[in-house]
Amino acid sequence: LVAAVEPVSDWLAVVASVCFQGIPFLVGGVLLSAALSVWVLPGLPRRLVGGPPSGTPRGHRGSVGRHGPRGLGRFEVPVFAVAGLVLPQTSARAAATAAEWVRAGVAPGAAHAYRLCASSANPVALLSTAVFFPGRPGILLARVAVGLVLAVSVGWAWPWLSGDADRARLPDAPTDLEDPAEVGRLIDRARDDLLRAGGQLALAAALAGAFSQLAPSPWLDAVAASAVAVVLLAAVLAVLGGADAMANAVVAVSLTRFPLSAQVAYLVAGPASDLSTAVRLRAWLGAGGVARVSVAAAVLGLVGAV
Repeated sequence: LVAAVEPVSDWLAVVASVCFQGIPFLVGGVLLSAALSVWVLPGLPRRLVGGPPSGTPRGHRGSVGRHGPRGLGRFEVPVFAVAGLVLPQTSARAAATAAEWVRAGVAPGAAHAYRLCASSANPVALLSTAVFFPGRPGILLARVAVGLVLAVSVGWAWPWLSGDADRARLPDAPTDLEDPAEVGRLIDRARDDLLRAGGQLALAAALAGAFSQLAPSPWLDAVAASAVAVVLLAAVLAVLGGADAMANAVVAVSLTRFPLSAQVAYLVAGPASDLSTAVRLRAWLGAGGVARVSVAAAVLGLVGAV
């Protein structure tokens, strides 16, 4: 009985440890993400590219249209991707920001380039990566490089990936569900995002702990013997139940029986194509659009990780 219970006890210890270490990054990141979404991001497109003001009715493109703003053209996508590197957001809040910007007239490819970078290679995600992978600046550089290349590639290919019908499917803004006061919106968004990201962290910790403590050693050793198979397994774990990028480094480093390449694949594949993001985008892009975007993001992320 003791022999049967001990692995479960070890698994629970791993789950608790991962959650305990990841929560501080989530709390700080969620608060910063919510504050940016209330006070900075609504007017950012206008400041970046001279786009239409915040709150422009849906369908009005002003100087920012499907083919980019006047004077920037195809540089609009890289500009918004770089903005995502310095403005951290949770994956859920970044998706909401992208939808808000498209309603205001920003080209969908640029908005989603921001979404991918802001939710995968933002400063909080990089800080947590530096903490849990100390002395490995190459992982930080890889995360930034893969995030940028992925965001720009998906942004430029967006008309094909989305089926060119993303505006028509864009859900209406849920303005009637939010507090009209700015501080109230901050509290509401921070609460919702923390609950969602906390649940994702707990699920990710449970899956990672199961593979570290409960999976049969012969089976896992056989998978680890193949560099391709172990990277694919890590990517599947990240897609099915990955934590938000702000805290997924602690989950990746807990995969102690996985090589470093698989841990890096976990870092980059989850934020790019996890199931929770796919569900949020399905009403917007349709099943076909979500499948194309998710597959393209996962493939690019895996290639970059390897």
